[in-house]
Amino acid sequence: MDITVGRQKTHFAFLFVSGLTLILSHPQCLDDLSPFSGNQGLQFCTEYSEVGCCAVSDEERIQEKYSNVIEDLAATQTVSGRCQEFVKTLLCQECSPYASHLFDTETPFQKIVFPGLCRDYCLSAYEDCIDVIRYFSAEASISPGMSGSEFCEYIKAADDYYCYPDIVTNDALDEQVNIVLENREGCLCVEELASNMEMPILGVHAGDGSHRFFVAEQKGIVHIFYENGTKVEEPFLNIAHMLAISDSRAQGDERGIMGLAFHPEFKKNGRIFVSYINGTSDRQEQTAGNRWKLTVSEMRISDDNGNKVDPNFERILLVLEEPGRTHIDGQLLFGPSDGFLYIFLGDGGSPGRSSTGEKISPLGDPWGFAGNGQNTSSLQGCVLRIDVDSESNGKPYGIPSDNPFVNNTYDGLPEVYAHGFRSLWRSSMDRGDWKTGEGKGRIFCGDVGHTRYEEVNLVVKGGNYGWRAKEGYACQYTEECTDGILHTGDDVEPIHVYNHTVGKAIIGGHVYRGCEFPNLQGKYIFADYRGQLYMLTENKATGTWDHSAICMGDENICHNRLAGSYANYVLSFGENEAGELFVLTTTDLTHNIGGGKVYKLVDPSRRGNPEECENLKSEGFPHVVNMINRKVNPGEETSFTCSSHGGPLPKSHEIRLQRSGSSTWVYPDDVTKEAGSQYVASFSGIAVNADEQYNCSLSIPPFDSSALEVNVELYEPPRFASTDSFSIVAEATAATLSWGKWDESIDMGDGPVEAYRVYYKESGVNDWTWVQDIPVDDTQPITHSASITGLQWSTRYDFTVTAKRPGLHGEGTNDDYLTATTRCDVPSIGPTIINVTTADPNGIYFSVQVPSDSEVKCNYGGQEGYIDSFEIRYRPVNSEEDFTKIQRLYSTLREFQLDNLRFYTEYEISILFTNKDETSPWSLTETQQTPEGEPSTPQKVTLISGADNIDVQWTIPHNVNGIIIEYRIRYWETGSSGEEKYGTVTNNLQDDNYAYQITGLEDNQLYSVQVAAVTGGGKGNFSQETSIKTKLTARSMRVTEALPMSKVQMKPVLISDSFAVVSLPQLSPDMSISSDSTLMDYIVVVEYEETYTKRKKRALWTHELTSYSDSIAPYYIAASFPLDSVPQTFTIGDGGMHGGYFNPPLTLGTKYHIYYGFETRGTEESVFNIDTRPRTSFTAGKSTEETSMSAELIYVICGVCVAFLIIIIGVLYCDRRLKVKRDRKQEPPILFTNGKGNGTVSLQDTKVNGAFTGGKENGAFIPTEKPPNY
Repeated sequence: MDITVGRQKTHFAFLFVSGLTLILSHPQCLDDLSPFSGNQGLQFCTEYSEVGCCAVSDEERIQEKYSNVIEDLAATQTVSGRCQEFVKTLLCQECSPYASHLFDTETPFQKIVFPGLCRDYCLSAYEDCIDVIRYFSAEASISPGMSGSEFCEYIKAADDYYCYPDIVTNDALDEQVNIVLENREGCLCVEELASNMEMPILGVHAGDGSHRFFVAEQKGIVHIFYENGTKVEEPFLNIAHMLAISDSRAQGDERGIMGLAFHPEFKKNGRIFVSYINGTSDRQEQTAGNRWKLTVSEMRISDDNGNKVDPNFERILLVLEEPGRTHIDGQLLFGPSDGFLYIFLGDGGSPGRSSTGEKISPLGDPWGFAGNGQNTSSLQGCVLRIDVDSESNGKPYGIPSDNPFVNNTYDGLPEVYAHGFRSLWRSSMDRGDWKTGEGKGRIFCGDVGHTRYEEVNLVVKGGNYGWRAKEGYACQYTEECTDGILHTGDDVEPIHVYNHTVGKAIIGGHVYRGCEFPNLQGKYIFADYRGQLYMLTENKATGTWDHSAICMGDENICHNRLAGSYANYVLSFGENEAGELFVLTTTDLTHNIGGGKVYKLVDPSRRGNPEECENLKSEGFPHVVNMINRKVNPGEETSFTCSSHGGPLPKSHEIRLQRSGSSTWVYPDDVTKEAGSQYVASFSGIAVNADEQYNCSLSIPPFDSSALEVNVELYEPPRFASTDSFSIVAEATAATLSWGKWDESIDMGDGPVEAYRVYYKESGVNDWTWVQDIPVDDTQPITHSASITGLQWSTRYDFTVTAKRPGLHGEGTNDDYLTATTRCDVPSIGPTIINVTTADPNGIYFSVQVPSDSEVKCNYGGQEGYIDSFEIRYRPVNSEEDFTKIQRLYSTLREFQLDNLRFYTEYEISILFTNKDETSPWSLTETQQTPEGEPSTPQKVTLISGADNIDVQWTIPHNVNGIIIEYRIRYWETGSSGEEKYGTVTNNLQDDNYAYQITGLEDNQLYSVQVAAVTGGGKGNFSQETSIKTKLTARSMRVTEALPMSKVQMKPVLISDSFAVVSLPQLSPDMSISSDSTLMDYIVVVEYEETYTKRKKRALWTHELTSYSDSIAPYYIAASFPLDSVPQTFTIGDGGMHGGYFNPPLTLGTKYHIYYGFETRGTEESVFNIDTRPRTSFTAGKSTEETSMSAELIYVICGVCVAFLIIIIGVLYCDRRLKVKRDRKQEPPILFTNGKGNGTVSLQDTKVNGAFTGGKENGAFIPTEKPPNY
């Protein structure tokens, strides 16, 4: 093997981002990366435990090799301690922060098996350990026969500036190690992952733990790469045949695949989301019938191959027409916190020229008056947010309920999350710090500028980012910035802007959240299209972001597999599952050349612990994963254990325990490592007196700690088998507590219950007062009780019972306790009535005085006589009515009124006092009677007569001025001077309607009745007089003789729906009356249709005639008149009483037959003489068939008569006019003269003045005024 020796001392320099600071060559490990700190777990190569190139697993490998070497040597010889140390030193130099220099690996393909040793150290060690050389090299030129000088010359470093052990004590080199510890930032390198690609524009991961990296080429093909650079032979996705793309991206043509995102639950559901531009022609310009469309679709992983998409499944979610080739964007991202899909859309760009070939105005976003960016009714120029796990309103996706334009159709579409963007070329979601989660969910976007500025934006919900009114921080067009339609003044400004003297088009990047390069943690890394990389660092103090350009290292820093340069054009950035960043580039903007390359960003100046990062990928950051909840006896000293998982614990870790609410930490007695990366910490000697919560905290400076809570509970406190048996009864100064047996099923810790221990305390006071112990005796009844005396009245107390148990901890606690308040004593005096009003229009009232506080036995807080409020209740004595209550705050004004009382009523009144929230019993009851007022007069007196009785009914209004003792009914024979009689009613005095029956009356006699309501004072007003005639006594009223037919008919005059007016036959001389006329009445009899037919006449006298109300037959007497007062007409059905008979209303449509006759009153019976045939018949509501003239005929006759009358009047009028004219012609005027030529002419008895001319005989008369009617 060839070995290069004699390397000259060289000083290398590199450029820090912070400035042009020249320093000595940098520390570097054998893998070309920087050393790392956090190696506190090293137990063998402890010299490099602070900073170096070995993780614990590396050290374990070195230590195993060391043991094998020493074991082999010891088998044949004695191995001195010096030799053992030499072997250890040689092996551990692999862990040196300058391992790359010690082993001369900076030159490609150069392999050195011995580290560079300083000559003096080498010579000294060689003498004792020549036999170990064969364990490091099998070359024949290196043999035990070599001299020390030859050997040391042979293995010396090419640059003896880097020789061990001087390299450890070299202050200059040590400073470089300190730089690693101080987290200084240096230039970056790149490591190539893939090449020979065509326009790679997307780099994403699936988040499924596979750590596959998916790279999409613009033409629609997606490839899979593993971390070691291995590429899966077959494409993951190939939709090139569906896309509309161009041959070159030189003019910014974005068409092709636009976005690729994996569902957050991809590992379970295999759902993938893709956005792309399709069209009917791949290479042609679009026309009216050939539009390019942005399509967002859901696809699925193949069931047969987890590295391929199922080509037969596609569910389209959204299709959007694109007016041009640019400003399409279409990136897809899932929110790490909400799980919603975010779609990033540009404003649609510009088609460049119109359909006629004319150049379109250079105004950016020319769509509509405000442009798509300011039009939230357009999806373009916006960030959308949708829910792909639901559907709504006929769309294959749902709308998150908190989207800013939900249910607000006037302002924007519900899908819109933010707007005002031009061209969002590459956006990203901040996954958050992998240790603390800080920054998780932030959305970063690079917005490509128009003519002046490029922007980096932090997207917030509902944000307006100003385009097209603004570009960067400035107005693009002043008139649009001042127009309220385009710009409202509340736009969100970018976090960073640069102009076109710096770059051409921004390429949005990512916030670095990986583990490998700590210096980049939290930095937003992005680029310009032309190749320059930049980073933004958040200044939390100012709320701003500091900008800096990223330098790329030279060949001295970036060598072997690292490089300090990359392809010409940056197209995009990618992030793998571990959070490491990749730059997607191309050497040429033309498709099908294969100039695309993918690089991993590498920081050679500092990196994270590789083992820690590897564990992070598989297990996560070390964190507390388990604590066991404990249950203890009160006061018992107990122990805890808590476990951590997620990688080895560095030496600087700290595990500690803290009780919630305490500032004191408890440190573990021991920490043991178990299987894998799990550590168990043990804590003991912690006394617990109540249910408490403890936090086990794992801290790994400088990161935030990971903590887990554990609940420590006491054994269950005593609990009654039934809480219903746990009760308290409080008196004024004592209380009785009752309880049942304990629930034996609960775990109360050590020992059985020996006794029940009773306590009480004032509520709000901490200390309990013991009352007594009551031994447990299972032979006793299950209900126990205890009396507590010496309490204060009106005081709130807590009462409880605990269990006394044997053993170390004795008495347990009982969380169940009862609260009760001792009552106030009964007030020594009740309310005092100091005034009662007399009757007035506004009612009556009492004036009541409340007792003073000195007269009330109620206290608060030991202060006697303290009254918070009081309540008065009152109602009539012996009444079942609800009490009327009045509540008042207690004050010096202790007089008030009880209003709206009743007259002449005795009331009971009592008072209740309230002390804070406690009340006294009701006081002794006082009674008081109200004065009497003028009573109300009964109303609506109604009389219903019988043969020897009258039913009297009446009503009383509610506002009776007094309590009614009785109702008094006065009656007498109308027109008689006989004695008045009275009746009384004393029952049902609370009803609104009342009745009384007057009995023992003469039949067929007219009586007058009055009613009065009599109050307790004897007052009452009688109602107006009401009269009614009693009926005949019902006595076998039979028809014994029929009257002869009379020529006089009972003609109906008027027929309506409920009554009919008929003319009554009058008595005539040819009607012989054989009976005494003083005992005879004229009657009208009504028959229903049911008994009358034309085919068969039924004899009326075969039916008994009664009044209508008593009749069950279709005959009834409707009226009775004295023979000397028979009316000319009578209304059948007027609803009135006529001679003691009720005349009911008629029924519409029913046929009636009317008879007349005579009633002869005898001593035993009445005899009815009635005509055997009806004198008229009719149907209610219609004319009768026999006698009634049709309405139509009546109208005709009336019309003819009116017309005839008008003709006569007209003839008479005309005749008179003709006669007047005739008289004017026949009668000569009478002339009067005064002899002077003037005179008067008399015309129709009217004198008219005028003048005469021409003499008397032939002259003319000229009037000086117009004669009337002339």
